Amino acid sequence: MASNSKVVVSFDGLAKGESRNITIQPASDLVFSGVDFKDVKIDIVDSDVIVTNAEGARIIFPGMALLMFEDELAPRIFFDDELIQPNVFLSKVGEIGNLSVQDYIAISSILRESLQQDAEEKKEESQ
Repeated sequence: MASNSKVVVSFDGLAKGESRNITIQPASDLVFSGVDFKDVKIDIVDSDVIVTNAEGARIIFPGMALLMFEDELAPRIFFDDELIQPNVFLSKVGEIGNLSVQDYIAISSILRESLQQDAEEKKEESQ
């Protein structure tokens, strides 16, 4: 199956903790611009693929996880013109969960705040 479309993906304009949803079509060319493959974190939540850059900004691809396991439907993924095979892309998956993206973001925020509060309390105790 020939590629239906080319989608250029950039983290430009996203600050730490911000996210952007990008919906892709089956067999699309997904081209990441301005970021190295070695510098991203990849997670799967439900059927969504979440790619996080080193600064903590996220790009969410709704439904992409389902496409990744079908040779004819999987997107061709490029990082600055270098083709990344689906098995290599998926080998970077850190977490797989059944939470909705909204639940995932809410829990991540709660955990981050809890960890910051714990760190502040320990710092006050040590003074």
